Amino acid sequence: MKPQFSVIIPVYKTEVYLKRCVRSLLRQNFKNLEIILIDDGSPDRCPEICDRFAARCSEISVIHQENRGLSAAKNTGLAAARGEWIMFLDSDDRLAPGLFDALLPFCSPDIDLIEFGHRKCTNHRRQVTHDTGSFTVYTKEEAFLALTQHRVFSHMSWGKICRKQLFEGFRFIPGRLCEDLPATYELFTKAGKIGYLDRTFYEYYIRADSIMGNVSCRRLHDSFLGETEIRALGRQYFPEFHRETEHRFIEQSVKFLTLASKHCSPKEYRFLSAMITAQLKAVNRTSLDLSSLLLLTGALNFPQAVYSAVDLYEKWRLHSEGFV
Repeated sequence: MKPQFSVIIPVYKTEVYLKRCVRSLLRQNFKNLEIILIDDGSPDRCPEICDRFAARCSEISVIHQENRGLSAAKNTGLAAARGEWIMFLDSDDRLAPGLFDALLPFCSPDIDLIEFGHRKCTNHRRQVTHDTGSFTVYTKEEAFLALTQHRVFSHMSWGKICRKQLFEGFRFIPGRLCEDLPATYELFTKAGKIGYLDRTFYEYYIRADSIMGNVSCRRLHDSFLGETEIRALGRQYFPEFHRETEHRFIEQSVKFLTLASKHCSPKEYRFLSAMITAQLKAVNRTSLDLSSLLLLTGALNFPQAVYSAVDLYEKWRLHSEGFV
């Protein structure tokens, strides 16, 4: 029988967390489920753990491949998936019970993508969330705008289910860090209607040694490339949101410059700064709203003052996210 949901789990150097992740899926007690573990050449015990799970559970399959990065692992999983709906799960995260039973009533023919709530966690703390249990349907225009404005939706590939048809002709960019950034926006442009279920099921674990926990010149470079692609998608598909798209591009560019000034070597900072400021200088100022214009002018003329302000804001935001 064709599975209703295919869950793709890229696996690399997460032997401490992998069992917790897979068990959170098995505890869903949802029968029509396919679990695909992609061992991306992990040098630890992950390959052995994957094989043991597959030997015991018929719904689990394992694909071993040489290390080619997260994008390639996700693409391998997409090629193997047979389900009507696709979901990505990081191998150091986990799901709360009851997810698929909760999603099933909303998987109607006119919905192509459903996102659900997530919480940030550490080994000692969990973010407090206030679920309403509501389900809201958005047009792709409404959803794209909300995503651009950091409302409702997340740019991460996890925490959502997508119809398999959305991935026709689509693949994650091999070798790219922050591969989720442009990918999620592209999927939103291909969807019909998009739903949001306000119930927290995804637990995203923050680790100092994870890919997401490390700031590097390459990471900032790839993130900026993703933002230029998001900007291009906005121009192509939703020109009516030009101001909002430009504001996001300026805002994220300034954020990357701030991080580069703190985490990159002088040589790396000069390289990134030249690349980003060249794009900012080319922005058409006559089309900007006042807040975008002020941010752009400040970044180009008083960069250190703007970096300090952005840094203070990020510290306030992290403090206010409600960890217990």
